[in-house]
Amino acid sequence: MEAGRRRGRRVLLLLRLGAADERRRLPAARCRVGRTLVVDPRGYETTYGFDNQLRTVQITDALAGVTEFEYDEDDNLVCVLDPRGNRRAYEYGTAGMVTRVVDELNTDSSCELASGGTSWVLTYTGLNDIESVTDPLGRMTEYAYDTPGNLIEVVVEDDASAVVAMTCFTRDGAGLATEIVESTTLTDCTGNKTLLDYDQYGNLVSVVDPRFSGAGTPPETTLDYDPGGRVLSVTNELDHETEYGYDNKNAVLTVEDHLGHVTTYGYDTKGNLTSITDAEDNTTTYVYDDADRLVEVIDALSQSTVYGYDGNGNRTLVSNARDKDTGYAFDALNRLEAITDPLDRDTLYEYDANGNLTERTDGRGLVTVYGYDAANRLTGVDYSGSSTPDVGYTYDDVGNRLTMTDGTGTTAYSYDAINRPLSVTFPGSSAVSYEYDEAGNRSRIVYPDSKDVDYSYDEAGNLESVTDWLSEVTTYAYNNAGYLAGVALPNGVETTYGYDTADRLTSVVNTGPGGTLSSFTYTLDDAGNRSQVVTPAGTESYGYDDLYRLTGVTYPDTSSESFAYDAAGNRTSTAAISYTYDDADQMLTAGAVGYDYDDAGNTIERGTDTFAYDHENRLVEASATSTAEYNGDGLRMGLTAGSSVDFTWDVASGLPVVVQDGANSYVYGLDLVSATDGNGDQVYFTYDGLGSVVDVTDDTGAVVDSYAYRAFGEMRTQSGTSDNYWLFTGEQTDEGSGLYYLRARYYEPEVGRFMTQDPFLGVVGLPQSHNRYPYVLNSPSNLIDPSGMCVFGAPCPDAIENFGDAIAGTVSDWTEPLGEAAGIVDAFESGYIDVNVTVIVPWVGVSFGVQCGKGQGCHPYAGPAVGTPGGGLTVAAFPGQSISEGLACGAQGDLTLSLLGAGASAGVGGIGTKEAAPYGGGGVSVGTPGASVTCYFVLGTLP
Repeated sequence: MEAGRRRGRRVLLLLRLGAADERRRLPAARCRVGRTLVVDPRGYETTYGFDNQLRTVQITDALAGVTEFEYDEDDNLVCVLDPRGNRRAYEYGTAGMVTRVVDELNTDSSCELASGGTSWVLTYTGLNDIESVTDPLGRMTEYAYDTPGNLIEVVVEDDASAVVAMTCFTRDGAGLATEIVESTTLTDCTGNKTLLDYDQYGNLVSVVDPRFSGAGTPPETTLDYDPGGRVLSVTNELDHETEYGYDNKNAVLTVEDHLGHVTTYGYDTKGNLTSITDAEDNTTTYVYDDADRLVEVIDALSQSTVYGYDGNGNRTLVSNARDKDTGYAFDALNRLEAITDPLDRDTLYEYDANGNLTERTDGRGLVTVYGYDAANRLTGVDYSGSSTPDVGYTYDDVGNRLTMTDGTGTTAYSYDAINRPLSVTFPGSSAVSYEYDEAGNRSRIVYPDSKDVDYSYDEAGNLESVTDWLSEVTTYAYNNAGYLAGVALPNGVETTYGYDTADRLTSVVNTGPGGTLSSFTYTLDDAGNRSQVVTPAGTESYGYDDLYRLTGVTYPDTSSESFAYDAAGNRTSTAAISYTYDDADQMLTAGAVGYDYDDAGNTIERGTDTFAYDHENRLVEASATSTAEYNGDGLRMGLTAGSSVDFTWDVASGLPVVVQDGANSYVYGLDLVSATDGNGDQVYFTYDGLGSVVDVTDDTGAVVDSYAYRAFGEMRTQSGTSDNYWLFTGEQTDEGSGLYYLRARYYEPEVGRFMTQDPFLGVVGLPQSHNRYPYVLNSPSNLIDPSGMCVFGAPCPDAIENFGDAIAGTVSDWTEPLGEAAGIVDAFESGYIDVNVTVIVPWVGVSFGVQCGKGQGCHPYAGPAVGTPGGGLTVAAFPGQSISEGLACGAQGDLTLSLLGAGASAGVGGIGTKEAAPYGGGGVSVGTPGASVTCYFVLGTLP
């Protein structure tokens, strides 16, 4: 129902009738003053109140939550009062542009502005383009334009007006960006440049990264198009080409790499992806109902996984290939309120009026209560009187976390003017601090004992060198396409990497002063799985089923292993052992060893070993011989197993890594480089192609330890007796339990499974991912899982997938502990700001034009860490899956959609057309190479 158009803004109400995709749009004349009732297919009512100008003034949701809206005499939205009583107010200039946004928290029912609150201030050019944005901390971002109105410069200043970041665009006569320069210290538009070139139709035809921008004939990535503007091929800097074929509806039919490996896609008449046939000729089939919802996936072994839905399109059922059902229930606002597993164990969720998760009850009956401030930021986690310590959080005015208080004490955080972490001070005043270079790369980390590690980078931002506190230097080299080509350690050990013309890793050679230490030459099948590796000890061969689950391994000493699986991915047998399972994929026996579980799915008994867990399913005790302590982000801060050791983490590097434990200190580059003990003795690490440690060398380059592993990580051979516990896939093993600590969970390599369920519920369209116990989809020779909840090389969009907005597992996401101010200014009504940022995904070949539209609420400098140049959000979509993510797009925020198969769709903050519904959604098919998709960040509060 379209309520009307005011000053270029369109107000949409969508009335659903019947199936989830049936919507009726009524003309404005049908909207009446007073109240309009909308009943969804499940019978829940939402009431809209209108004034006599057909403006929405009140929305009452199905749970009686009321949102109120007020307008000025020019029809500008001036106030939004949310169901929790928090107010967002807007002030306007003479041209009707938003000049100030004020958040006032825990107010009364009035929309009159008070003196308190946090405010964002905006100014505009004479053409109504945004000229500046000042955040609540007094930090300003300024925008400059050329005469036609194209954005050419973005400058970020701190609260003392010092320039802390700059992005510059050079444009051609058509307004297309031909050079992009980013810096954090320069005061003019010089520095590392990315060069872009276009054809006469405005198609991007070449990209030169900053490493080669000054070369006479630089290596470049090139794109070739057909007359219809579809990408036919993408050729990288090594002249390796990927080609694309299409049907007559412009959907991608084939993707062929430089070696001739072809992946083929099929579609129905509505454009839904119906099949993917990979280069090994294995086909996965997707089936849809009349509402175009994915209802069945038939895998390459003809095993069926079925999905069910309610009338509102919420996914209520996953029936796996073993015919075991997991049910999902939703409340009247379509929020996930219960998960019922095949053993009828329930996990329950409750929410406040703003949709924040307020309570979770797990299968054990343990209740966790979540508290929020008026800005809907998590402020506390209460574990209901259990032994698990409660957690509290505080924030600054732009949403950066300032403190976290938990059972280990208080951790404090500080930031620079563009919200990058400057220090993290752990309990006991153990501070880790950070510095950055002019391009925004982290240039130094300082440990609590003042040991420092310096980093340098090439023009493209690739790590070039690591220098530790002893002035020992590790260097990295890359080929023209940016793939790692070599590593040189300070002790004379070097590693070289080789690739085939499809850019797949085919060799790793580690050499020392005396010759080759270890080497690995890989043979890959057409789908990219490793079928063989040749080492100095001999040849290791791998066999797979059609789902690429490992079925057999032959080792260089001619010993072998075999593996069989059931339809859900549970290992059923090896050559010597059989395994049994219950309906919830919990392993009951492994040969003569019995396993038992609590009602949250945690392993509590393994033979004679016993295990205990806290509220968050974290292992806190193993067989009464070891105990572990965690902070509020779920990181292990202490371990007692005979003796006690405390861990200090670098939490600002993406995946958290241990930089010190006890008297040991660690240096990281692209991997763990070295370890130094309390006596100052230093050792260095080398790796195989999977990232497992294979050699430990001393300061002369001599090998002191070497390792070879079985396929799932068990130690096969070992020489040396050092205390090293960084082993399989480079991760940390606990000697007493034999488990690997992978941050979110513990992994048991002997059975190829985790001790607890994955907080990630799996990917719709990838049936094997719904089994939350097996390690890396049973493909350990190809995939790794350093986080314990997301397989490297497989899609992992969200910890709770898209079943609802609840949080499963740890509430705090340690990969982004440092602020969530993105989207705070979501009511800008500027003219179009076309930043012409094009993101190319070479292996799919899709380009995305990022544009912020009038009335669409673009936040021109948002990213996951707001204000950080180059900040961005990656959204992964698998075939048949539609992902909705809130995203502010703009000049410094990169939008990347990772398409895992053609036909995937994603709604990203309202991706679609200018007429997108005001609460976002979209659903644009982005599976076609060459498609040009425009991102509009629509108002989240505009009625």
